[in-house]
Amino acid sequence: MGEAGKAGKVILEGSKNNKQTSKNANKKGSVKLKVKARGKAARKLKKNGGYKLKAKLVFKPDSDCSNKNRSKKVKLVRKG
Repeated sequence: MGEAGKAGKVILEGSKNNKQTSKNANKKGSVKLKVKARGKAARKLKKNGGYKLKAKLVFKPDSDCSNKNRSKKVKLVRKG
């Protein structure tokens, strides 16, 4: 879900529709983050089995470089 340019931390910012999660990236490459629905998104997910939301990703590098922000549309699908 997130793309890391170098070592650092990838954060999925929380909102009224999803919980905040983060993961450390040890090197360049992609990072998978779990998205947990809450509020309206959780209700729609439970009722309909799916929900689309716009997630905000932030990459904080270990070095002194500035943070990188990016928005991404995510489709949640109910498991089980």
